[in-house]
Amino acid sequence: MLDKNERYFLETVKKGNLTKAAAALSISQPALSMGLNSLEKKLGFRLLDRRTSPVSLTREGEIYLRFLNSRDALETNFEKEIQDSLEDSGRKIRVGAPLVYAETLLADYIGKNTDQVDYSIKVASQHELAEMLESAQIDCYISTSNRDFGKLKKKVIGSEKICLCVPKSFGFSFNGNYESLDHMNFVLLEKDQPLQVRIDAFFEKYGIHPSSYTVCNQVSTCISCALQGAGMCFASRDALIVKNVSEQFDLIELPDDLFKRSIYLIYDEAAYLSAACRKMIEEI
Repeated sequence: MLDKNERYFLETVKKGNLTKAAAALSISQPALSMGLNSLEKKLGFRLLDRRTSPVSLTREGEIYLRFLNSRDALETNFEKEIQDSLEDSGRKIRVGAPLVYAETLLADYIGKNTDQVDYSIKVASQHELAEMLESAQIDCYISTSNRDFGKLKKKVIGSEKICLCVPKSFGFSFNGNYESLDHMNFVLLEKDQPLQVRIDAFFEKYGIHPSSYTVCNQVSTCISCALQGAGMCFASRDALIVKNVSEQFDLIELPDDLFKRSIYLIYDEAAYLSAACRKMIEEI
């Protein structure tokens, strides 16, 4: 971007005359002379020989003229490349989610918003997704944790109810008392998972001690292991529908205070977010 005095210099070179240059710039000739003097003082050398008619460039002035012309071309290319880059990145969304939500909430949104948008989806555990956001590998992620995320924004995008899913092949008949689940086999999540925190509270409240358990880092994997006989698992109805296994489970309703939860989209509002990503945050 040329400053005022640089424009004065270029116009003077173009017109070859201070009077004509001043008229073209809609300023007085003394104002033009003052600007040229200021530019030469700043640079530390003479640019123009004003004794000639038309005015001529000094040797240093010729070098400086080439510099300005080159800089102007570079700035034009720079601005164009930056704009092209922003327009390209403006249609990119990098989002993370546990598998269940990648195949439900995200799949549903993407199916309705495919035009001119490039998606990158990372499927991982809550802990891994938090690390990805911190290291800027993703722009946002889906979480069910109700903890305080500090400077990060947490937007509610849905809710769900978790049930205890008992494979029908177990032949288990629930008598209405949660205590009857003591010493049963379960498929659980890793300790840092938000759902597992709720499960642990449920076990403690009703005195449930698993006879044996299998630990996974994704609800989807828990469901698969449960169907193979590893034990009962905890999942939402949507998770069972996604895997097309609803008919293979009996569902036990669980207390709302522990197993009815919100689903959030987590992102850093202070970080750069593409236009498409901000649109998704608003609409999902």
